Amino acid sequence: MWKRRQLTFKDTSYLIIIIILFTTVLYLKCTEIREKLPCSLAFPLVQLHLAGQPVPELLPRELPIWMVETSGRVKLTGRELCALESAALHNPNQIIYFLLTNPRLEDLPWNLEYPNIHFRYLHLDNFFHETPLGNIWKSGQLRSSNWPVSHLSDLVRYLLLYEYGGTYLDTDVISLRNLPNFTNFAGIEYSKTGTIGAGALRFYKQHPVIQNIVHRLEKEYDGTNWGWNGPGILTQVLKDTCRLQDISWPETCSGIQILKQEVFYAVNWREVDMYFHGERGDLEKRLRSSIATHIWGKKTSSRNLTEESPLYRVMQENCPFSSKLLL
Repeated sequence: MWKRRQLTFKDTSYLIIIIILFTTVLYLKCTEIREKLPCSLAFPLVQLHLAGQPVPELLPRELPIWMVETSGRVKLTGRELCALESAALHNPNQIIYFLLTNPRLEDLPWNLEYPNIHFRYLHLDNFFHETPLGNIWKSGQLRSSNWPVSHLSDLVRYLLLYEYGGTYLDTDVISLRNLPNFTNFAGIEYSKTGTIGAGALRFYKQHPVIQNIVHRLEKEYDGTNWGWNGPGILTQVLKDTCRLQDISWPETCSGIQILKQEVFYAVNWREVDMYFHGERGDLEKRLRSSIATHIWGKKTSSRNLTEESPLYRVMQENCPFSSKLLL
């Protein structure tokens, strides 16, 4: 008969080392594919907290502001921090959840200045589980997308509004004043084509428009079309809801406020040069009626800001802490 042997301190030490090594290998395996998409870790990596602060998993309050980073990075860019800070500055009475697809985060020296900012880890397996969009994630369709990080962001924003409701803001939207009080809103992205933008949205939980979008995405998700899963399907569903025959949007439709282009998208992506060159007064005049401005990170992330850039002056006023990290 074998006798049960009690674990010694040495045995326990070996066991702990094995667990740490296994967890580290799992983490490194995840980071190998982060150039395309983050992978969900089964639990926060407590052994790796020295490399960055741990981020608790999402347990949301009602109708918050949502912002999401979907690439799996452990650091946010100065412009992303500016977008977050400006939203917190201008909406002090609203909870802002900044969701990360990595369970750790580095270098946030100023966030304690804004008690309404809450960083949360978005465990993607858990988030998509038993939802209408779960099969797109589980089947690997997102990973084979031509733009996986962008399309993940599209699916996450609509599923957040479907499951919880609230306001969604892109991480390249700089807030200039407090958000409007409308229960539901979307904004015209480009009036010449009638496109509705997906960078700033508010809907209550399981609003019929969001339900329609989510269930259509379940069948019509397209990894080969950059815009369809975001502004494309939003524009189409709203056109159907509003029975729109042309590109002339009404101010309201089925309880949804359709905001004019200048509210969020006064500077179209075709005009981003004015953020970096020209007179500050020209940009200020363009943004006079704006609640926020979309800086089109896909088009501008590689362009350098200087102290003379009109956009830098706007950022100094609306994100006083993080603007110091922009040059």
